[in-house]
Amino acid sequence: MPLSDYARSNRYDRYDLTTPEAAVAATHALLAATSATDRTTAGSALLSSLSEAAGVECPRLLVLDRPRPSRRREGRLVYQKLGTYSPRTHTIRIYNKTAQRELTVAPRTLLETLVHELIHHWDFRVLKLRRSLHTSGFYHRLGHLKRALLAGAEGKAPLQYPRSGS
Repeated sequence: MPLSDYARSNRYDRYDLTTPEAAVAATHALLAATSATDRTTAGSALLSSLSEAAGVECPRLLVLDRPRPSRRREGRLVYQKLGTYSPRTHTIRIYNKTAQRELTVAPRTLLETLVHELIHHWDFRVLKLRRSLHTSGFYHRLGHLKRALLAGAEGKAPLQYPRSGS
């Protein structure tokens, strides 16, 4: 009997690839960017470099210059969508503005959202899963890649990133 997508997802805690220098440079640029246009450019370069290293098709990136979709209950924010991945169109969408105050999303939050959606893409393309689930394996893969990118970017130069809402 074949393993379920859930079990298969949990079998992998990382994608074995060396972080390319181009990905480190793109991470550095992404963390320094604030406009949706600049974040799309840097994020697309990051996706391209990592996808090439993983040997998979690069997803398309759209950084939308609008607030995250959200829901409120009794005046409180109870849900917000940070980003999405469409396996049908191979497109990642990320929102550049926060839901409540409509400020620019913090750089590391944007990076984490981008890597999160990339892991969904890779789950379909590399692991050949029918569904990309939020398993512990998924979060291990996410954390491993994010730590590698941040370590490379922070080792490149002392970085001063814009604060959220700048």
